[in-house]
Amino acid sequence: ALPISKYGVYACYVEIDSNGILLPAVMNCGVRPTIASGLKLQIEAHILDFSDDIYSRKVKFHLKKFIRGEMKFTGIDQLKEQITKDVQQARSFLMDNLNEQVNKL
Repeated sequence: ALPISKYGVYACYVEIDSNGILLPAVMNCGVRPTIASGLKLQIEAHILDFSDDIYSRKVKFHLKKFIRGEMKFTGIDQLKEQITKDVQQARSFLMDNLNEQVNKL
């Protein structure tokens, strides 16, 4: 796993309640400069193809790839477009990573 060495977007796996199941995700670590200035550090993840409510659960992040540094966008629409690209890049990387693991079996 990678350490969080800089603010930005990461491809990762999320493990819920130490259950050993790794769910593919894209994670942002930073201060969300497009939303507002002066915000505190936040870590938030979007688990791909997942809709359960896990807000009160313990999660662990397994960082696999740094995708890009934190950016300030001109508006929410530009941010949403970039998030879509980030999700596509994370999904592609994590699927390739999974295929490599399966081929090693």
